[in-house]
Amino acid sequence: MSQDLAPESPQMTTLSIGINALGALYGSYMYFLENKGLFIPTGHPYKLGDHLQLRLQLMNQSETFDILAKVAWITPSAAQGNRSAGVGLEFVSGDVVEAVSLIEKELVNVLESSNPTHTM
Repeated sequence: MSQDLAPESPQMTTLSIGINALGALYGSYMYFLENKGLFIPTGHPYKLGDHLQLRLQLMNQSETFDILAKVAWITPSAAQGNRSAGVGLEFVSGDVVEAVSLIEKELVNVLESSNPTHTM
């Protein structure tokens, strides 16, 4: 997973994220959030409810998805179980339907897996 933090305005940050491995996508996908979302490893001190603009590229596709997301989960550094520090971003608007469709198509054979993820 690659990540590029670039502030767009004082209130809004743009995250450019590329997830190109099935295991990374599975570990990051937050299917249990109402509007679905992704866990993004980061040490940045976001707060619950912060809004971010997400530019998402999945599985080496040329297409990118532009999604407004909000912080719905925080795993602090030094969390129990050696979990990665980061934030769970719930999708709010934008290319949500298209992104979730591609994610779930890629994960169709592993969504019911009991393998651990970044969040569960």
